[in-house]
Amino acid sequence: RISTAPSRIADTAATINSLLELHGKFPGQSMYELREGESRQRRHYYYQYKRSDWNESVYLNPIQEFTIKKSAFQASDWQLGDLFIAGNKVLKR
Repeated sequence: RISTAPSRIADTAATINSLLELHGKFPGQSMYELREGESRQRRHYYYQYKRSDWNESVYLNPIQEFTIKKSAFQASDWQLGDLFIAGNKVLKR
């Protein structure tokens, strides 16, 4: 079954738990309980990394956060979030 319901990676364990009737407790929801078109906020983090960029003074390039409200396939459902910079700095949006 293919679904366009707004799921997160954390829903994977809850989905497997539900399908196998393991009765465990996991974060997230079973993907089969989600409704397509439901408004469910998720976060996506992006950073560009090239091995050649790595040096001892900067461990990680900036990480850009995005918030997705409904469909990951609709650009209008994405919003720019905070920017995380090495040295424990955060540029709030």
